[in-house]
Amino acid sequence: MEEYNPNAKSFYYSILFMFVIFSDIIICIFMVLIALSLIFEGANLSKNTFNIYLVIVLLINFILDLIFLINSRKTPHLIDDHLCRIKSFFGIIGIMTIISGIYFGVISFKMYKVSYEIQWREDELTKAQNEETDKNILKLEESGLFHYIENYVHKYPNSWRNTKEFNNLKELLGTKKFYLNDDELESILKWTFLSINFSELESKVLHNNPKTSDDLIRNYIELGENDEFSKLVISAILEEKFNYQGEIDKDIERIKKEIELKKFEDDLISETQTGHQFTINDIDNISGYDFEILLKRLFEKMGYQVMHTTLSQDQGADLVVEKFGVRTVIQAKNWANNVGNTAIQEVVAAIKYYDAQKAMVISSSEFTNAAVDLALSNNVELWDRSKLRKILNDNPIFKK
Repeated sequence: MEEYNPNAKSFYYSILFMFVIFSDIIICIFMVLIALSLIFEGANLSKNTFNIYLVIVLLINFILDLIFLINSRKTPHLIDDHLCRIKSFFGIIGIMTIISGIYFGVISFKMYKVSYEIQWREDELTKAQNEETDKNILKLEESGLFHYIENYVHKYPNSWRNTKEFNNLKELLGTKKFYLNDDELESILKWTFLSINFSELESKVLHNNPKTSDDLIRNYIELGENDEFSKLVISAILEEKFNYQGEIDKDIERIKKEIELKKFEDDLISETQTGHQFTINDIDNISGYDFEILLKRLFEKMGYQVMHTTLSQDQGADLVVEKFGVRTVIQAKNWANNVGNTAIQEVVAAIKYYDAQKAMVISSSEFTNAAVDLALSNNVELWDRSKLRKILNDNPIFKK
């Protein structure tokens, strides 16, 4: 072994390594035959016990040697360090194979040392990169350019390296005499993305001052987040606020079931149980105004505060809903035809008028491709007929 592969816990074979393996195989075969002959000759009990022990251990060593040889064909030049440690142990207790045991012990130690050194270098490199990112962010803030980074993360959350937007941002900063390479800019964007998402998620789940860890988890479930990053954030907040030591995945599933049963119970005992549930087909037979009223009831059922704007001065929004401190403007379109760009443009204009953070268009039909593209570029959420059908099924509204 004389060279370590930093990409796996393994090492390159060497001539010495192969020599030790074949020598070990020969010793194992030879000593097993001798031990078996002594057993069959009927040696005394203590000698037989020792000979049986020797046969078992040497056979294990022999099998391990064969595994090494088989692996050398399957994965040429590479071998698992765990196998080396096992071989070192059985080689030493095999007595006759003690040399190979010591050899594999030395290999395991060297592999551990190299692995530790590589991890240390990677940690130091990460530390240096983080320090460089912090310095660049501070310089951006001092130069008044950091708002470009924040706005970019909000508007292009999925545009990282090798995208047109990424390259444009890099060139734009260059025109402001702030030069960054791809690695530096990507590190800054990722840090900003994580920081913004952490802050936003924290403010949402704490908006109503939850009294218990279960209350906070309920807020998280209502947000509809379900990625590993958000779970890490929630776990950190729970630990800070409530000294939480539970298992977040299990508690989320438990509370989801509680919410489901509570909703089911409310539906069973509600005064509307004698009415008929609104379906997507019912919407086709109601007016645009009644569609807005239906959506108002729907969002109220989902826990939103809802304002139905006046018909004459809606300023591009039929409903303004708020939950977790986030205000959303909504335009409702109960149309037979597909909804086009105009609805997107109007609801985008309503964001500023109503001091909202989000915008949404809900249609009882579909959206044109142009409308979908425009909504995507302006971060407008779209509910088409199939999405609305699912929401109505999950949150049943009954005719009065």
